Order: sequence, then structure tokens, then C-alpha cells
Amino acid sequence: MKLIQKLGLVLFLGGLLAFTIIPFLGNYQLSEEIVLSQSKEIHQESMNEILSPLYGKTYQTNFTFISEVNGKIDDYNQERKDNQQWDQVIWDDYTFPLTKASVQSPVKSQPLLFLFLSIGLVVLGGLLYNIPKHQGEPEGIKNNGIFHS
Repeated sequence: MKLIQKLGLVLFLGGLLAFTIIPFLGNYQLSEEIVLSQSKEIHQESMNEILSPLYGKTYQTNFTFISEVNGKIDDYNQERKDNQQWDQVIWDDYTFPLTKASVQSPVKSQPLLFLFLSIGLVVLGGLLYNIPKHQGEPEGIKNNGIFHS
């Protein structure tokens, strides 16, 4: 294997590793400003009241963050349903907007760098690995015995 092919393989594996690690980078932290900006006006007061115990806490994964937020909202909704206060139940799903706004990650601040580290390195490594294999071969269609009928 040529040196260029080995370099291509290393770049490909580095890009694949970066692609695998990216979803696990970052933390999630909820604040009052995020809740007020991501919820509807009719729900802002109740959402602020519901989620205030979560303000300032840092969560390492989105799974724990989402379960905490959904747990607080579900408890609030269940209490309102038990009291037959149907007009105060929050029917909207705020999970995705709150999670997206709460993320603190280097990927969010420098998306083009991480795009290059994941996709760019994989493409560059693949090209460096495959192009030297075809150097020195004649151009055009070759009958090299790989097609059998």
C-alpha cells in the first residue's frame, strides 16, 4: 500500500471518528430567556413557572434534559387534567425548540469546521485512498474479467 493510500485511510477513519463523536459534544442548560423566547405568549407564564426549577442546571446528554423537561410539563398537565382545567393544559410540544435553544456546543458555534472534520475528511480520505489504485491503467472501458455471464 502506498504512503498516499495510508494517509487517505487515516483521514477517512479520522473523519468517521469525528462524525461519530459530534452528537455527544456539548451540554444543555435551560434559562428563563430561552423558555420565554421558545414558548407561545399564552404559555409563557405557566412554562416559566413549570420549568423554573431546571434553570441553571447543566445536563450532559439530551436524553436527561428531555426527560426532565417532559417530566415537569407532564406533571403540570396531569394536575390540570385531574382538576378538569382543560383550557390550562399545554397541548403544544416544546421539547425540540427548548432542546435546540438550550444546547451549548462547539458544533453550534463553528458548524463549518465540524462539517469539514466529519464529511470533508471522509471524502478527502476516500479520494486519496482510491485514486492511486487507478493510476497507470489505460483510459476507457476495460475487460478485466470481473463481469461473468
